[in-house]
Amino acid sequence: MLVEQLQRMLQQVEGQHMAGLKELDVTTRQVLVMQSIVDFGAHSPNQTELIAKTGVDRSTLSDLVRRLNKKGLVTRKRPKEDARAYRVTITADGKTKLKAARKVMEKIEATKIPAAQMLMAAIERSLAPPAKLVAAE
Repeated sequence: MLVEQLQRMLQQVEGQHMAGLKELDVTTRQVLVMQSIVDFGAHSPNQTELIAKTGVDRSTLSDLVRRLNKKGLVTRKRPKEDARAYRVTITADGKTKLKAARKVMEKIEATKIPAAQMLMAAIERSLAPPAKLVAAE
Protein backbone atom coordinates (compact mmCIF):
# COMPACT_ATOMS: atom_id res chain seq x y z
CA MET A 1 0.00 0.00 0.00
CA LEU A 2 2.78 2.49 0.88
CA VAL A 3 4.74 1.58 -2.26
CA GLU A 4 1.66 2.22 -4.41
CA GLN A 5 1.18 5.61 -2.73
CA LEU A 6 4.78 6.52 -3.47
CA GLN A 7 4.38 5.46 -7.11
CA ARG A 8 1.22 7.56 -7.44
CA MET A 9 2.96 10.55 -5.87
CA LEU A 10 5.93 10.24 -8.23
CA GLN A 11 3.54 9.97 -11.19
CA GLN A 12 1.82 13.15 -10.00
CA VAL A 13 5.15 14.96 -9.79
CA GLU A 14 6.04 13.79 -13.32
CA GLY A 15 2.63 14.88 -14.59
CA GLN A 16 3.00 18.27 -12.96
CA HIS A 17 6.50 18.63 -14.44
CA MET A 18 5.10 17.88 -17.89
CA ALA A 19 2.24 20.38 -17.45
CA GLY A 20 4.54 23.09 -16.10
CA LEU A 21 7.11 22.57 -18.84
CA LYS A 22 4.51 22.51 -21.62
CA GLU A 23 4.36 26.32 -21.75
CA LEU A 24 8.16 26.37 -22.06
CA ASP A 25 7.90 23.90 -24.97
CA VAL A 26 10.33 21.39 -23.43
CA THR A 27 9.93 17.94 -21.91
CA THR A 28 11.45 16.51 -18.74
CA ARG A 29 13.81 14.38 -20.85
CA GLN A 30 14.91 17.41 -22.87
CA VAL A 31 15.64 19.20 -19.59
CA LEU A 32 17.64 16.14 -18.47
CA VAL A 33 19.72 16.24 -21.66
CA MET A 34 20.36 19.99 -21.43
CA GLN A 35 21.34 19.70 -17.76
CA SER A 36 23.67 16.81 -18.60
CA ILE A 37 25.38 18.91 -21.27
CA VAL A 38 25.88 21.73 -18.74
CA ASP A 39 27.25 19.22 -16.22
CA PHE A 40 30.12 18.43 -18.62
CA GLY A 41 31.34 22.02 -18.19
CA ALA A 42 33.63 23.33 -20.93
CA HIS A 43 33.80 19.88 -22.54
CA SER A 44 31.21 19.42 -25.28
CA PRO A 45 30.06 15.81 -24.89
CA ASN A 46 29.36 13.49 -27.77
CA GLN A 47 26.11 11.59 -27.90
CA THR A 48 27.71 8.41 -26.51
CA GLU A 49 28.83 10.34 -23.41
CA LEU A 50 25.31 11.75 -23.03
CA ILE A 51 23.84 8.24 -23.28
CA ALA A 52 26.14 7.09 -20.47
CA LYS A 53 25.27 10.10 -18.29
CA THR A 54 21.49 10.13 -18.83
CA GLY A 55 20.69 6.44 -19.20
CA VAL A 56 18.57 7.27 -22.25
CA ASP A 57 18.89 4.80 -25.13
CA ARG A 58 20.72 5.77 -28.32
CA SER A 59 17.74 6.31 -30.63
CA THR A 60 15.78 8.31 -28.02
CA LEU A 61 18.79 10.49 -27.21
CA SER A 62 19.42 11.11 -30.90
CA ASP A 63 15.80 12.23 -31.31
CA LEU A 64 15.97 14.45 -28.20
CA VAL A 65 19.15 16.14 -29.43
CA ARG A 66 17.68 16.58 -32.92
CA ARG A 67 14.55 18.25 -31.48
CA LEU A 68 16.59 20.46 -29.13
CA ASN A 69 18.78 21.46 -32.09
CA LYS A 70 15.71 22.30 -34.18
CA LYS A 71 14.47 24.56 -31.33
CA GLY A 72 17.85 26.31 -31.20
CA LEU A 73 18.57 25.08 -27.67
CA VAL A 74 21.64 22.99 -28.54
CA THR A 75 24.09 22.77 -31.43
CA ARG A 76 25.59 19.64 -32.94
CA LYS A 77 28.98 19.76 -34.61
CA ARG A 78 31.11 17.03 -36.06
CA PRO A 79 34.64 17.17 -34.66
CA LYS A 80 37.56 16.98 -37.09
CA GLU A 81 39.02 13.95 -35.28
CA ASP A 82 35.86 11.82 -35.73
CA ALA A 83 33.46 12.64 -38.56
CA ARG A 84 31.01 9.97 -37.36
CA ALA A 85 30.26 11.58 -33.99
CA TYR A 86 28.60 14.83 -32.95
CA ARG A 87 29.70 17.11 -30.14
CA VAL A 88 26.69 18.69 -28.47
CA THR A 89 26.75 22.17 -26.93
CA ILE A 90 23.97 24.06 -25.20
CA THR A 91 23.21 27.49 -26.67
CA ALA A 92 22.55 30.72 -24.77
CA ASP A 93 18.82 30.22 -25.49
CA GLY A 94 19.16 26.67 -24.18
CA LYS A 95 20.73 27.90 -20.93
CA THR A 96 17.91 30.42 -20.49
CA LYS A 97 15.27 27.76 -21.17
CA LEU A 98 16.99 25.31 -18.80
CA LYS A 99 17.06 27.90 -16.02
CA ALA A 100 13.33 28.57 -16.47
CA ALA A 101 12.54 24.84 -16.60
CA ARG A 102 14.50 24.16 -13.42
CA LYS A 103 12.55 26.89 -11.61
CA VAL A 104 9.26 25.28 -12.67
CA MET A 105 10.44 21.82 -11.60
CA GLU A 106 11.89 23.01 -8.27
CA LYS A 107 8.63 24.78 -7.38
CA ILE A 108 6.68 21.56 -8.00
CA GLU A 109 9.20 19.42 -6.14
CA ALA A 110 9.19 21.76 -3.14
CA THR A 111 5.55 20.86 -2.53
CA LYS A 112 5.67 17.16 -3.41
CA ILE A 113 9.13 15.87 -2.48
CA PRO A 114 8.81 16.39 1.31
CA ALA A 115 5.62 14.30 1.28
CA ALA A 116 7.36 11.66 -0.82
CA GLN A 117 10.29 11.61 1.64
CA MET A 118 7.91 11.11 4.57
CA LEU A 119 6.23 8.30 2.67
CA MET A 120 9.62 6.69 1.90
CA ALA A 121 10.55 6.86 5.61
CA ALA A 122 7.25 5.13 6.47
CA ILE A 123 8.02 2.40 3.91
CA GLU A 124 11.51 1.91 5.34
CA ARG A 125 10.12 1.66 8.88
CA SER A 126 7.54 -0.89 7.76
CA LEU A 127 10.25 -3.01 6.10
CA ALA A 128 12.70 -2.82 9.00
CA PRO A 129 13.04 -5.88 11.22
CA PRO A 130 11.18 -5.53 14.51
CA ALA A 131 13.23 -4.18 17.39
CA LYS A 132 14.11 -6.68 20.09
CA LEU A 133 12.34 -6.17 23.35
CA VAL A 134 14.64 -5.62 26.30
CA ALA A 135 13.55 -7.53 29.41
CA ALA A 136 13.04 -5.34 32.46
CA GLU A 137 15.37 -6.13 35.35
